[in-house]
Amino acid sequence: MDSQFRLEGIYNTQSLTFFMSFGVKNWSFDFRPKSFNFIQQYVFNDCLKLLQDSLSTHFVSMRFLNEKDFMVDKVINDLKEISPLKNLSFELSDISDVTHAERNNIPFYWHYDFRLDSSVYKNPLLKGIILSAADCQRMQASNSLGHFIIELSKLKSDGILKNQELILHFDWSQELMSSVLDFLPINTFSLPINHQIETGYRQVNQELFKDHWTLLKKQLLSNGSTKSINWP
Repeated sequence: MDSQFRLEGIYNTQSLTFFMSFGVKNWSFDFRPKSFNFIQQYVFNDCLKLLQDSLSTHFVSMRFLNEKDFMVDKVINDLKEISPLKNLSFELSDISDVTHAERNNIPFYWHYDFRLDSSVYKNPLLKGIILSAADCQRMQASNSLGHFIIELSKLKSDGILKNQELILHFDWSQELMSSVLDFLPINTFSLPINHQIETGYRQVNQELFKDHWTLLKKQLLSNGSTKSINWP
């Protein structure tokens, strides 16, 4: 499977339209009220309407944290009136939120928490895990990255995470370690919409984004293991 790119924290249709022009087809919308990228439901609905004719080729995840059942259910029920729930998933980081996925029978991505005995890794709705490049750097500093890569590879070979996708989250100015790129089967590279590509609050700077996008391509293409990246 070719690697692809995902943008996190889309907060309006204007930014979504701009990023779509670069061929990006994987999106994360943040429903956490305290997040700088929090999106109101009506804006999210507008974004989904914009993607409505191409949802078969786009992938959308909805990030929740400790949200009330009725709020999550309302988002899902409203979506059903916009479009079939195809290529939609949850994005979770607290075990209590897994019930949202189970109640609505929607697959979910899990922010890796290093608790390998957690039942979440055996949940049939688990679509993939999200690993932070910052965590990898901390492990590198403590000389534990190699052990982690071996353990994660063992989980995949043992079948626990055999078919799950692996998403690597990192920031625009973060240098990706070749040890991670070479030895982890990354399916998706995930980047946030934040101050590094904005000139003000929720004001995407198109030139800044283009500059970072170009540098990102150079960085990844300089690593021999990333030839399978599906560039937009």
